[in-house]
Formats: sequence, C-alpha cells, structure tokens
Amino acid sequence: MGITNTLATLPGFLGPEVVGALTYHESTRSQWQKFFYITAAIYGFGTAIFVVFGSGELQDWAVVPPTAADGRHNEGHKTGEGMRNAPKIN
Repeated sequence: MGITNTLATLPGFLGPEVVGALTYHESTRSQWQKFFYITAAIYGFGTAIFVVFGSGELQDWAVVPPTAADGRHNEGHKTGEGMRNAPKIN
C-alpha cells in the first residue's frame, strides 16, 4: 500500500516541476503543448497497461458476504424512526 501511495503522489509534485522547467523562460503555446503531450502520453501508457493486463472480472475480495447481502445488516434498527420522522427544528 505504501508503494502505490508513493507512486500516486509523484504526479502531485512532479507535474508543477515539469511545468516550471518547460515554461520558465517563455510561457508560449508551444511550451504548454509539450506539457500536455507529455501528460497525454502518460495517460495513454496507463491505458495501454490496463488494456493488456487489466480485466473486468469480479474479484474474490470484492464479493459482498451473504450476511450483509440478505438484508439482515439492518437488524437492531427500529423502522420508522429515520430522518423523515424526526421532529422539525424551528
């Protein structure tokens, strides 16, 4: 979890550094286009990795346990005492 969190944080401080390096002396349209092309390439690379290695199959860890799926997870709550029946504050 720490490695993925670190990798997810990298664009947060590398992005402004790259923008600063590309637009430091001149902030022209072509300099900004370079930054957006780099960004598009990174997103395209991530998409290609997902297309090759990813799947849409439901994983075992994502299956809801039967005790929560059959409706018994609300036992112990009194019905009819929700926010709709709460007294109004004037």
